[in-house]
Amino acid sequence: IMIGLTSKDMYIAKYEWQFSFSFRAEEKYGVVSSGRMTLPGRHGITEELIQTRFRKMLTKNIGILYYHLPASNDPRSVRYRSVGGISELDYMGEEF
Repeated sequence: IMIGLTSKDMYIAKYEWQFSFSFRAEEKYGVVSSGRMTLPGRHGITEELIQTRFRKMLTKNIGILYYHLPASNDPRSVRYRSVGGISELDYMGEEF
């Protein structure tokens, strides 16, 4: 697998999303963007919070791409499929 990391804002043209924290393709490629992870959420912005958010999305991509784990409907799972913004990202846990 290959997972690219970027601090740039990411927009996926084929979807109607305003932005994306991550994107996967061909079951072996992924990109994780911290571009929108610096926005305020339920907590104040700290470097630790930004790192936690980034780690969650990286962990999700490793779980799905490398371990072939399915996306989850559980909003507390790091594999939660419907991360649409900061509040969902902050609510997610860090465990598979």
